[in-house]
Amino acid sequence: MQQLIRKLQDNFGKPPSRFLFGIYTLILLAMTLLPMSVIPSDGESWLSQLKIENGDKAVHFALFFIFTFLGFAAKFFSKNLQILWVPILFGLIIEILQHFIGWGRSFDLWDLLANSLGILTAYFMIQRIFQPNYLN
Repeated sequence: MQQLIRKLQDNFGKPPSRFLFGIYTLILLAMTLLPMSVIPSDGESWLSQLKIENGDKAVHFALFFIFTFLGFAAKFFSKNLQILWVPILFGLIIEILQHFIGWGRSFDLWDLLANSLGILTAYFMIQRIFQPNYLN
C-alpha cells in the first residue's frame, strides 16, 4: 500500500494530473450549472432509478470529494488549508450562480452542505494517507 501511495505522490503536480483536474472542473461546472433537460436521458433520470432518498446529495458529496482529491493531486492547492477553503468557496459560487442564472436550478443549502461534507471527507483522507505527520 505504501508503494502505491509513493507512486501516486510521484505523479502529483505533473501535466496529466493537472489536465485531468482541469477537465473534471469543466465537467463539474457543466453538471451543476446546465439545466437538467440538457443532459439526455431516456424516460426517468438515472439518479431517480437509484432509489436513494435524496440521491442528489450523494452525487454532490461524490462530485466534490473527487474535485478536492484531484485538486490536491494536481497540486492546485499550495497550502493545506487551501485544500478546504478553495473547494468550499467553489461550491458556494456554483450555488450562487445557480440562483442568479436560473436555468431550472436554484440555490440549495443542502447541496452546499453535501458538497462541504465531500470536501471535508477528502481533506481528512488526504491528511491521513498522504500527509500523516500533518495531524501529529
